[in-house]
Amino acid sequence: MFPKADSVAVPVSHQDQVVAVSSDARVTIASDFTPHAGLAWGEDAVSFQCHPEFQPDYAAALVELRRGRIPDAVADQALETLRHPNDRALMTAWIRAFLLGIPPPTEAAGSGI
Repeated sequence: MFPKADSVAVPVSHQDQVVAVSSDARVTIASDFTPHAGLAWGEDAVSFQCHPEFQPDYAAALVELRRGRIPDAVADQALETLRHPNDRALMTAWIRAFLLGIPPPTEAAGSGI
């Protein structure tokens, strides 16, 4: 994934998640709650548990709809994270580059981001 990033902040909304991976998969994104948030199989396939297509307002509306099914403290924390900058554009660039089979341009040659 280029440009490289030490972390990504992208809206997440799932009730199910990957709990085990095959031996030929490698984890590309992980969190404490979702240890298999992003997976890759060789150079041929990738998957993500997050939703870079979700606008923060849409993700917030989903959180509000799920109040009662999720604890208020978790909902409040989720809403707070949606007020912070996110990396949806970065992840979109990763997906676009993967689908086109070319790396996206880097911000600066050798930047090591």
